Amino acid sequence: MSTPGKIPTQVTINANTVQCGDIITVGGRPLLVIDLTQLRGGMKRMEFFSGEILTIHTETVLTATRQCAPARRPCRRQRGA
Repeated sequence: MSTPGKIPTQVTINANTVQCGDIITVGGRPLLVIDLTQLRGGMKRMEFFSGEILTIHTETVLTATRQCAPARRPCRRQRGA
């Protein structure tokens, strides 16, 4: 589930920071978040590619894998070029 040009990075998420495209491992199975629904009380309902659904409370903290763009390095010009 890797995207060319992107680096898989472990991130800590909660109901406020989860994003579509995050991969959350539940019971040893990686699950790809494809849809998010805001619920009352700040809770979030996550729908996974597999069809499964998980609702998390605002205080739930999980670890996810997120595809992040690599940090750009500043270009250095060589002398005389």
